[in-house]
Amino acid sequence: MFTVKCDKKKHSLYEIDRYCETCNKLICVGCVADDHTKPQHSYYSLEDAVSNNKDSINTLFEQTKSNILKIDNLINQITQTIEDLDLKSEEIKTKIKEESEKLKKSIEKREKRLFRELEEINEEKKMELSNQLKLLKTKKISFQNACDFTKSTLDGVNDDIIDNNNSKTGQLQFVLFEKNIAEKLNEVCKFANEN
Repeated sequence: MFTVKCDKKKHSLYEIDRYCETCNKLICVGCVADDHTKPQHSYYSLEDAVSNNKDSINTLFEQTKSNILKIDNLINQITQTIEDLDLKSEEIKTKIKEESEKLKKSIEKREKRLFRELEEINEEKKMELSNQLKLLKTKKISFQNACDFTKSTLDGVNDDIIDNNNSKTGQLQFVLFEKNIAEKLNEVCKFANEN
């Protein structure tokens, strides 16, 4: 026969062998001595309790078996749900990784395109600035030449004017010099206004 020990700590060596009808509770010999004394409590042996309440016990037994089946079903459903959740979680992780890889590739592609566009713009601007630099250097040389020519002419005209103070040749050279200087100055002003 199946036996069960009392769940009270100080009675843990005793087997459940009685039924207290007053408390509707299974008890051991220690429980009888401590808490279930007669006449306040009515109790009898476990075998008598089973015989007297066989129909009720059978009904409770069947209900308990049915409840065990229901609990088993719930356990199976919850276990299956947990497994399904794990599977779904793995599927979602895989999709997230795939989308993440797509985004990374897209970002890398865009980054390369932007770098390429930046490089093209940079080269284009550098080319424009290089062309402007060349033009400025050329103009500077022209201006420098004009200044050198002017200084040289002024120096030469002053000497001629001193040497040929009353001479017609000196006057003619001075007029030509003034015209040449005026043309050079007009060129310089025109270039400065264009740029």
